[in-house]
Amino acid sequence: MSKIRTFIAIEIPSSIKKSIAQLQQTLKTNEANVSWVKADNIHITLKFLGDVEENRIERIAAVLEDAVREISRFTITIGGVGGFPNVNRPRVLWVSGFGHDQIVEDIVKRIENALHSIGFEAEKKKFTIHLTIGRVRDQKNIERITENLLQQKDFKGGTFDVAEIVLMKSELNPAGSIYTPLQIIKLKS
Repeated sequence: MSKIRTFIAIEIPSSIKKSIAQLQQTLKTNEANVSWVKADNIHITLKFLGDVEENRIERIAAVLEDAVREISRFTITIGGVGGFPNVNRPRVLWVSGFGHDQIVEDIVKRIENALHSIGFEAEKKKFTIHLTIGRVRDQKNIERITENLLQQKDFKGGTFDVAEIVLMKSELNPAGSIYTPLQIIKLKS
């Protein structure tokens, strides 16, 4: 049985992706060893599923649809920057998402419960709304990354209406991951 690398996400509009691409260009001036996420691939990951048997995709989509059936559309604002585990020694560079945090937490909880009911392991870490924009490969010139991040702390990417979540296929490629929607699940209007 073939497997598909999958995750569940909120897509963001191209206008916000362009703002984030400009931010990445500003941050790239620091000679640090960072693998930058292509702007077209930036999204909010709600749950990473990993490699899933192809014959389970339809069932996953069905439980996701049930899980978010009663969730209405909402807005998220993209802005602010940081790093995991912290801004001084980041391994992951991110842009934050905020506004209606309780709705997003509810969606994530519903997704976790629905997927757990069909055999997926529950996430142990607390969910934080973020969009990964880069991964630090080594700590060379880390001070410059930290300095640039702090200079961009007031970054504003924009606000958008979240009307759907997406079950996404991820194909790893030397030129960067390729994401393809497998199922789009609409939220209540």
